[in-house]
Amino acid sequence: MFATVAIAIKLLFKLVPTPFEGHAEVVTQTLEEGIPAEPEVIQEPEPEEFAAIVAVADNNNESEEERADDWPPAPLPPEPQPVAQPPPPPPVQYHFRKIRWGMSPDEVCAAEGMPPIRANEQRLEFITTTQGWPCLLNYYFIHGQLYRARLIFSDPTGMSIPPLSVAQAQQRYLYLRARLNQRYGQPIEKSLTIPRDTAALQRAAQNHEELAQQYDTAIADAEARLVKERAILERRFARWKRRNEMIARGLAPFERDVAEMKQWKQDALDRLTETRRGIEQSRSDDRQQPLIAGQIARWPAARDLHNIEMRLDYRQSPLRLELRYAAIQLLPPADFLDEL
Repeated sequence: MFATVAIAIKLLFKLVPTPFEGHAEVVTQTLEEGIPAEPEVIQEPEPEEFAAIVAVADNNNESEEERADDWPPAPLPPEPQPVAQPPPPPPVQYHFRKIRWGMSPDEVCAAEGMPPIRANEQRLEFITTTQGWPCLLNYYFIHGQLYRARLIFSDPTGMSIPPLSVAQAQQRYLYLRARLNQRYGQPIEKSLTIPRDTAALQRAAQNHEELAQQYDTAIADAEARLVKERAILERRFARWKRRNEMIARGLAPFERDVAEMKQWKQDALDRLTETRRGIEQSRSDDRQQPLIAGQIARWPAARDLHNIEMRLDYRQSPLRLELRYAAIQLLPPADFLDEL
């Protein structure tokens, strides 16, 4: 309380001029002007003004005491950090083209933006392009949900899209494989091989062998006739002076027949040997350089989303190049693809 009164007195001295200062000013004015001056009347502050001064002093005193009690000062509050803006939503993820597995047929038609050329409850077929190449696009549904898609780059009927040559099929296979490798990594590949066609050689060998056997029978019969004819001629020309000459003349046609049949048999055996050599050469070529009948590529790294399989089949006419997609989650158990 004493401290409060002291502070109020100090403020009064600062705000109200002191009597001594007023008296000095009056004396100075009197000396300079020669006029007796009356001393200045000091007005006392009004009660309301004095109460306000005392209140200010109390507040200052309390502030000083609070500042003394709050030492050391509390740390300043941290500056507010800017509110982080949420990231933009990610783009819509598609599994294939603008398609997601599980779509309904109507949603697939809306995504393709065209009517199908063939449609039923299990399949939709479109004519479209992929990488600038015409193709048939088939979507397959199970319980009204999309679970498989297939791109066919050659039309077996030759009506919807043009057929492929061998060079075109190989070029597109390599290009599509490279594009899929960029997205899913290296594939597991397998080449379908077929043995060289030796059916004609085998039939020829069988014919030559049968012909040689037939010649054996014919030669045996001809030789038997030759022996029989020799006996007849020997009895007929037994007393002739030119007996041997006449017998030789009579046996010449039979001997010629036997000789010709033996030569024909040898020719058949030679052709049989050559044919068998060709069969063995084809088998050796199959072991060293097998004929490629088709190629299959599958991408195991894509199986988090779907199975992907690309097939190139040379055995069909026209050549068939297909790219197949199948959803893992929606596939029936029997449709899972096995490892190569």
